[in-house]
Amino acid sequence: MNRLVELDSSLSEKELNTIKSVLKEYNILPEKIERVRSVYKISQKDFIYCLKKIKDNNNKGVLISEYLKNNGFYNLPEYIKTKNNKDMVKYNNSYYYITSWINGRECDFNDFDELKSAIKLLADFHIKSEGFYMKTAKIKYVNKNWVTQFTEEKNKLKAYKVLLERKKIKTTFDDAYYFAIDYYSSRIDYAINLLKNSNYTYFAKQVLEKKIICHDSFYYQNILIDSSKNMFLIDMESLVYDIHVYDLAKFIRRIMFKGNYSWNFNCARELIDLYSSINRLNNDEFKILLAFIMFPQKFCKLGSKRYIKKKQWNELKYIKKIDRLLESIKNEEIFIEEFIKYYNIQ
Repeated sequence: MNRLVELDSSLSEKELNTIKSVLKEYNILPEKIERVRSVYKISQKDFIYCLKKIKDNNNKGVLISEYLKNNGFYNLPEYIKTKNNKDMVKYNNSYYYITSWINGRECDFNDFDELKSAIKLLADFHIKSEGFYMKTAKIKYVNKNWVTQFTEEKNKLKAYKVLLERKKIKTTFDDAYYFAIDYYSSRIDYAINLLKNSNYTYFAKQVLEKKIICHDSFYYQNILIDSSKNMFLIDMESLVYDIHVYDLAKFIRRIMFKGNYSWNFNCARELIDLYSSINRLNNDEFKILLAFIMFPQKFCKLGSKRYIKKKQWNELKYIKKIDRLLESIKNEEIFIEEFIKYYNIQ
């Protein structure tokens, strides 16, 4: 590989040596090498590849891709085998695999039509990935009792409250966080009651029996759109066995925190109903969905970063984050009320 190759100036010599060594296993002679987010874009004549590094040799994407295609889900990149017909290359205690490069852009979540296309993609993926099991895939089973999980988070909030009450000198952030603890604790109580009054344990058992899969990282950077408006789902390293509404709730919650939507229930309802028109949800699942959406994950994570992990952000950054959360409370409460009314949550 001594011929002239166009290189990304940000690539280190070590990275380049690694890439060259890996590409030899594929008989790929690159004309251009670029870093794009966490992957490398490898251009060769009329074909472009995506090279990705992972921590271990558990490439779930390679193993599930054939299963998905056999079930009619084609919205995936093509996985490329090495010249020795292997799925990956091991180099310096890391593993690398190559797929075709999706020549497109990331999904624009500010475009509601693209959001609707994404939610249809998620529902289709959920249906067509169900039942997949290979021991070598080592897909993690999220064996969480969410009632216990939520209770543990509430207990952490209690601990933060005690810590702050004992703190002699409090910052502006400390005061703001302290006075919001009781409110968010009550939100957790309501989420727990929703789970207890649903048939949650039944759905949890179904995950194991039916091998129900979640993408667990369904966000704009993993949803690509080509020039023909075809949508592709990438990054299968995060796959887990879990109830589908958990994937859906994470997606809806992320969208609702965006300024364009600001907990607009009508937007969420349209997305949820579109999902349910493809992968049908029942009343118990709507209860579970609301429990996951209303759980104050951002508030709990912010407390953990401040009081457990002691993340070294400046005070202004902490204040901006807590202010943004507190400013959205009114809209969130209206969202919850409208969700309960529309989906007839008892």
